[in-house]
Amino acid sequence: MILLTWMALSFSGAQDSSSPDRLKKAVEEAKTELAAEETRLANEDAAEEAELSRAKELVAKATDELVDRTGSVSRKTKELESFRAERGKLRQARSGAVLIWADLHRTAQDMRQKLSDLLEALPPSESRSAQTKFLEEAKTSLEHPAGEPFDPRPLLAAGRSLLGEASSTATFTHPIHNADGVGEEARVLRAGMIFHAYQGKQSGRVGEVAAAPAGQGGYRWTESLPDWARQDLLRELEGASDSSGKPVLQLPVDVTQRLAPERREAARSLYEILRAGGPVMIPLLGVGLLAFLVTLERAVTLTAKSSGSGLEIAAVLELCRKGEFQEAVRRAQAGRGLGLRALASGLAARGRDPAQVEEAVQQSVLREMVALERFLPLLAVLAGIAPMLGLLGTVTGMIKTFDVIRLFGSGDPGIMAGGISEALVATATGLVIAIPILLVHSFVSGRVDRILAETQASVAALLPLIAEPTAEEVTRA
Repeated sequence: MILLTWMALSFSGAQDSSSPDRLKKAVEEAKTELAAEETRLANEDAAEEAELSRAKELVAKATDELVDRTGSVSRKTKELESFRAERGKLRQARSGAVLIWADLHRTAQDMRQKLSDLLEALPPSESRSAQTKFLEEAKTSLEHPAGEPFDPRPLLAAGRSLLGEASSTATFTHPIHNADGVGEEARVLRAGMIFHAYQGKQSGRVGEVAAAPAGQGGYRWTESLPDWARQDLLRELEGASDSSGKPVLQLPVDVTQRLAPERREAARSLYEILRAGGPVMIPLLGVGLLAFLVTLERAVTLTAKSSGSGLEIAAVLELCRKGEFQEAVRRAQAGRGLGLRALASGLAARGRDPAQVEEAVQQSVLREMVALERFLPLLAVLAGIAPMLGLLGTVTGMIKTFDVIRLFGSGDPGIMAGGISEALVATATGLVIAIPILLVHSFVSGRVDRILAETQASVAALLPLIAEPTAEEVTRA
């Protein structure tokens, strides 16, 4: 704008040079406009600078907020990961707690069932009804599904009552069925859980608890008592005491309750022990007998085919050094043992090529090897078969044990003893047979190796002697 004004004034001045005032005025106006324009531009620059400063402040603030929010997001992410890990741990802990609670529930059920079976098998007690009530309450509490809360207090109360009963004595009145099966009221004496006795109020009969017959559970009463035991029981049932007023407790107690007449067995004989091993004992004994016969045969054979006396072999070699080969042959053939027979074979081939002499000796040794190593593989097989048969007896015995458990349960160890005894007897017999066979096999193998080594040493000493010509042969040459 100023430039255009200036050009217009210049053009006008060019046309009218007589107007200096107007030109001056135009210049002044242009300067004024130029100053105004500069002022306006300066104001715009100042405004833009201010706007730029505010924008920079906003950007800085936004950047700080972005950094803060980024840090916050990072922290939140870490917290989220921590919460997730904690949630996983809590889930695992909850799963473990559920399993533990289920195991506890199952254990409590098993405990209640075992206590119930025990109460049915035990003779009467003054606290039996309370114990039965506790178990009924426990049964009601345990009817909830596994993992649901249940009250263990009745079960623990029943257990405490039984423990207290096991460590105390009591005398009480209780209805019983005596040894003849007749029901009557009786005065019952209880000493822990190992002894019970009664005296009928009407009949006056006295009896004590005995073990149930073999294969049956529970208990039975017996009145087959000696006079001294009957008198002691009567005194105890009547509450006798000593001079100091303390109760006297002298009872004919069988703490195992297993000494019924049918259980009083003497020590088992060897035949009964072997018979307890089951059918597998027959092949095991056959293996043992066969191994014994083979051992005898090997002992006789190795004694006959030993390498020979060291003195005899030395004498034969000395004769060979002197050139007395005829006498050496006679001594070698008259002796016994693989070493002397090998020397005799070498002397018989004297005069031939050294290779032929060695071959003759080798053939002699190979013929004897068959007899030396006979039955060694059989001994190794028997040593391996014996423990395997014992293991077979173990398996059959355990099968029998588990069949008994399946039929009768595991409450009475006596009914499982047959299968376990069969398993252990068969295993022990197999090891007792296998160990000596292994020792015999090792001894026989070592003995054969020693015989062969001694024979080879004798032959090695002989070959140089028979290869050298004698003085008589040199004279003839």
